Amino acid sequence: MAKIIGIISIKGGVGKTSVVSALAASLARDFAKKVLVIDANFSSPHLGIQIGLADPEVTIHHVLDGKANLKEAIYETGYEFDIIPGAMIYNKIDPSRLNEKLRDIRRKYDVVLILLI
Repeated sequence: MAKIIGIISIKGGVGKTSVVSALAASLARDFAKKVLVIDANFSSPHLGIQIGLADPEVTIHHVLDGKANLKEAIYETGYEFDIIPGAMIYNKIDPSRLNEKLRDIRRKYDVVLILLI
């Protein structure tokens, strides 16, 4: 069962995205962990852009809106971890459903990092 770790800061521009991508890469590479990163920074989801996934077809927004399942939103990266990106432009969604959606996928990963706010 995966450990879920949230990285959160209400203030923007403090380095959350950089910290999450570096932490994910280190956990995967240096500690041989299977890592999933979820960009749930609903106001400014830039993790996908940072790793070269600028316009993903399916995002966490689609999953939480019921338009896609969680497995469809997972992308493999060239950085040794998987990602569920956020959508840059999307209607308002209900983030409280995230925990419910994670139940099925938690057995596949050692660590799930969630980038919030």
